[in-house]
Amino acid sequence: MTDALAKIKNIRGNSKTLLNFFGFMTIRDARKEFDGTDKSIYQYLKNQYNNEVEQILTEQRRVKRNEQAKARRQVKKLNKTASKIATFFKSYKKASNVVRNIKSGIKAFEKNIVDVYSISTSNKPVSLTDDYVDENGNKIRSQFRIFFNTRLLPTLGNLWRKYKAGYFQIDFIGYWTDVDETNLQRISIVGDYLSPSNYKPLYEKCVYSGTPPNSSSIFTIYNTEVKFIKPIKGGCYSCKGHGKNMKVQNLTLHNPYSTNNNCFFKCIEEHMEIKPTKTICNTIRAEFGIKENEMINMQDCYKIAKKYIKKTIVFITNDLSVIYGDQNGEVKIFCLDNHYMTLIGETNKCKKCGQMFMKEHKCNGKVKDFYNKKIKRLIEPVEKTDMGLLNKEILHYDIETQYQNLNHQHIPYIVGFCYYKCDETNITTGVNPLTKRKWSKTKYVKGDLVYGEFYGDNCMKEFYDFLGSEEVKHVNYVNAYNGAGFDHYYLFRNKIESDEKVGKFILANGNILSAKIQGKKLIDLCRHLTGSLSSNLKQNGCSIAKGEIDHNLSIRWEETDEERKRAVKEYLKCDVLGLCELYEKVNEPIYNKYRINLCEKMTTSSNAFDIWRDNFLKDKIYLLDGVKDVNVRQSIYGARCYKNKNRFTSKQYDDIVNGNISYDDIDDYIFDADVVSLYPTAMSKYPYPVGKEKETNLYRSDKLGIYKITYVAPKDLLNPILPRKQNKQLIWD
Repeated sequence: MTDALAKIKNIRGNSKTLLNFFGFMTIRDARKEFDGTDKSIYQYLKNQYNNEVEQILTEQRRVKRNEQAKARRQVKKLNKTASKIATFFKSYKKASNVVRNIKSGIKAFEKNIVDVYSISTSNKPVSLTDDYVDENGNKIRSQFRIFFNTRLLPTLGNLWRKYKAGYFQIDFIGYWTDVDETNLQRISIVGDYLSPSNYKPLYEKCVYSGTPPNSSSIFTIYNTEVKFIKPIKGGCYSCKGHGKNMKVQNLTLHNPYSTNNNCFFKCIEEHMEIKPTKTICNTIRAEFGIKENEMINMQDCYKIAKKYIKKTIVFITNDLSVIYGDQNGEVKIFCLDNHYMTLIGETNKCKKCGQMFMKEHKCNGKVKDFYNKKIKRLIEPVEKTDMGLLNKEILHYDIETQYQNLNHQHIPYIVGFCYYKCDETNITTGVNPLTKRKWSKTKYVKGDLVYGEFYGDNCMKEFYDFLGSEEVKHVNYVNAYNGAGFDHYYLFRNKIESDEKVGKFILANGNILSAKIQGKKLIDLCRHLTGSLSSNLKQNGCSIAKGEIDHNLSIRWEETDEERKRAVKEYLKCDVLGLCELYEKVNEPIYNKYRINLCEKMTTSSNAFDIWRDNFLKDKIYLLDGVKDVNVRQSIYGARCYKNKNRFTSKQYDDIVNGNISYDDIDDYIFDADVVSLYPTAMSKYPYPVGKEKETNLYRSDKLGIYKITYVAPKDLLNPILPRKQNKQLIWD
């Protein structure tokens, strides 16, 4: 027996090992190998191991058949899932071209007009690869194909079922293999229309997107974002409530009877010369390239209206803002939730705030101010509601800090505060005569001034929680002297660490100008005054004076001795109560004269401007638009300080230095002079253009204005009369 036969006997205890030794799948293959070379091995194999090998091969064939059957079932299941997903895209009508529906001048995926849907990969990264064929010729679906069919398409399908159109973009967030895996990157699939026809090419776009850094790199997906823009179009297939009226703010809208997405034609029916039957509607649709039963976008509606009605038209969206059409259109079409509606009754547009109304209207002060400044570019007096004297709605506080720590950071160890206690709560209810809605108003009756303290390492956390308690529910403002640059930051830090939403706040040069803590607005009296708290207390004749302590001796409250604690408490109480008295002394005269509270304004400049505008402005001030403003500024020049000589030395310099002449005898000297208040003098004594500007190409000698001219200056002037502007610089030549 050969050595090979001996080796076979040694491994007889494991039939699988025997099969692996020969490396053949059938006895026939073994016979071909050994027949004619070593017949003894083949004969021994045939006699002794044939049954065992055949059993092994039979088992392997059975396992292989089961795997193939399992793969077929998986493919069938995926195909079934894909067919279910495909039903999401089935519809009796197709999506229209949504690109034209995006408002001109707005980026495709600007944050405020896009819905973002996040799709996770279930904590298992997915490779962005295509399907492949194994060594046996079987087509195997990739992980991405499964993810695409089971997670991504259902999201798009739900959007299709809800909106029937739209514009979407897909972003894959992950990393390239063989590169830094901690550096997450984003692959964006170019935006496309949400349409059944884009189902097949979408998969190929995803698979072949991105440029790998090398040939072996594969993009691994951790998360997927679908960005979706809702279509701005209207129809009536899914709309309910036909023939009914609905209230939107102070307007009454009518939902006309219509079918086949022809609600727009019903809205303009009374202005058309022909009756918009279904046949007529389809004829008009064909004329403008709109398919039957399709929703109609605003641009196409505008084109139809310009041809078939003689009145101007304007389109208004859900937020009652004009989005398309003619200015001050006679026919007003409202597009609410992808459905066109008409307005019942005549509407008016408020000239002061820009809001539309039908019968009665009351302007909102903030809306009016914004409308005048940003829309009409007009400055005029604003009628505002008198809020009453708000001195007792303010909580005043101050904190003391110590920096005797490892990092020498200022850490609060005590905070003092005072407020007016609420003695009684009165609730008044009523009904708005315009909207017929019920309302309620809570009025707090303020009592005595209360002072309190929190001390220790957690004093700011306790103070922050106190601001959200029922005890100070009636307080609307929180004041600290120089709080914008110091004290308010500690409150804001506690807000960030808490569950309270940070919300809107205004920062300027490191100062918190505006923010809310526990629903209370932060204010800073220092933004309306100059100087320290101590000097302002003296100058305003306050009865409470600011004390003095050595802040270098401040340490943790838990380590402070009793004598030092008493001194700090007395000092802090004087600061807080003095701040309260100072605020009331400054605020009351302003309120009594102009009906404005300092807590309503962020800075003294904004307060002074509002007082001047609402009480002293007699004529309207029209602000120029961007182009006109640039042109007008070409004629505005400031004061000029320019040297004519690099150096001046008096002829009497040596004499005065040597003491030969006195100071009064000097007659060769240079005089440095300045003129003050040139601007207010020019504004008070000389005329200048006011009112609404008018453009003209003719020079009017009797009209004061700003003209663009060409002039030739004398050549014998030492100092030019006017400079010229070039590359944003003034050139005096």
